[in-house]
Amino acid sequence: MMLVLILFVVYLTTIMFFLETPPTATIEEEKEERFYFNIFNVVVVITTVYLLAYRFVQNPIHVL
Repeated sequence: MMLVLILFVVYLTTIMFFLETPPTATIEEEKEERFYFNIFNVVVVITTVYLLAYRFVQNPIHVL
């Protein structure tokens, strides 16, 4: 259940980031936009790797 909620939050965040916005006017705005987009990509990759690892690692409570 927790995995479903995490994915739901990630998808909602993605929807907010991919809303259509007007093009950037200056190079500084473009750099700022690229910076935040890269942060978002790092968060998504970390979340994805965590969820993949969580799926493959056995729960120690059930092993005992």
